[in-house]
Amino acid sequence: MTTIGLLEQVKTCYEQECSQRLARLENPSVLSLHHRQTAYTELYHGLDAIDDPDDIEVVLDAHDLALSVSALVFWTGHGAHIMQNRDMVLKMTGLGDVRYLWDVST
Repeated sequence: MTTIGLLEQVKTCYEQECSQRLARLENPSVLSLHHRQTAYTELYHGLDAIDDPDDIEVVLDAHDLALSVSALVFWTGHGAHIMQNRDMVLKMTGLGDVRYLWDVST
């Protein structure tokens, strides 16, 4: 088999794998998306110590979901804004816990 033929075979396998994974994610029984309907303006301003509007929005989304999912644990890879303000986030939201993705002790 030529190098080009081998590369085409690998490309085909890769594309099939991607298609299978996408089909799985698009299956509502596997993944469902939550869309927040409330602005939580007062809470938004209370979380301003996070100092990143996008991170505040993510925390508000998690808070909104936590109102219908008890003891929801919010996992984040963002230590600089969210984990630095973990205690405040827990006090002000309905989240059960906030954990850092790279913290092996959790």
